This record gives sequence, C-alpha cells and structure tokens, in this order.
Amino acid sequence: MEMVQYCPSLFQQGVSGTIDQRGGRMIHCLLAAARKEKAFSKRCFSVMNSLVRAVDPGSDIRADPLLETVCRPVIDTLCPRMKLGDSNVILCLLDNLKNTRMTEDCEDRLMEVAYFMARDLRLIPGLLPTCQKYLENFCQLPKDWS
Repeated sequence: MEMVQYCPSLFQQGVSGTIDQRGGRMIHCLLAAARKEKAFSKRCFSVMNSLVRAVDPGSDIRADPLLETVCRPVIDTLCPRMKLGDSNVILCLLDNLKNTRMTEDCEDRLMEVAYFMARDLRLIPGLLPTCQKYLENFCQLPKDWS
C-alpha cells in the first residue's frame, strides 16, 4: 500500500504485480524502475529500501529467487567455493562484475540490488557487525541507530 502511495511513477513504468512478475520478478521490476527514476522522493526511496532490507539478498541470495536463478551459472563458475546461503555470494558476484563469464542478465539483476546496497550500509553483508562500533564512535550515532 505504501509503495502505491509513495511511488506511483514506478507503477506507471510497468510494475503490475501480474502473474508474469512472480518469482522475484516484481521486486526486480520495481528496482529497475527505481534505478531509472530521476525525481526519486525520499519517502519512495525509504519504502523501496525497506523492501530490499526485508528481502536482504546480500545475506542470502536465496531470498531473491530471480537473482539466484539468473546468477546460478555465474556463481557455479566464478564463486564455486561459496555455498548459496553464504553472505559472501553477492560480494563474490560484485567482485566479478567485469569478468567475461558474468552474464548480462545476472549483472542487470545484481546492479538493481547493488543500487540500494550502495545507499544503505546495513545491506552490505558483514559490514554492519564489523563496523558498527566504529560508526557509533566516529559518527556519534546512537547505539540503536540501525
């Protein structure tokens, strides 16, 4: 409901919630539309960011069925030692963006997720637990900021 209220332009770009957008396709349709959005309201960004945080593909790529499906061959080839539940899978994919074995479809879906990861450090696997103390101290953030 918030998404429709605060992000109406995303729905005007083809996000419909139809049967064709099941299996993670709808969220990626939203993410793709959001990446193209020039006048992105703070409220819409907040709602989209909450959606990405709820799915949290950075922690476990299996939470994003479309990303897992289109990137599986790339994972098997470029990240063979990674198990699918490992939070390092998405970092391995990001490290290999320019590898010739990276598929265009995997790169596109990955960049849709990375757009939000780059804007919210809570979405970067392992960063928050490792750096939270430093962020609180150096940035004078309250302990419950995250």
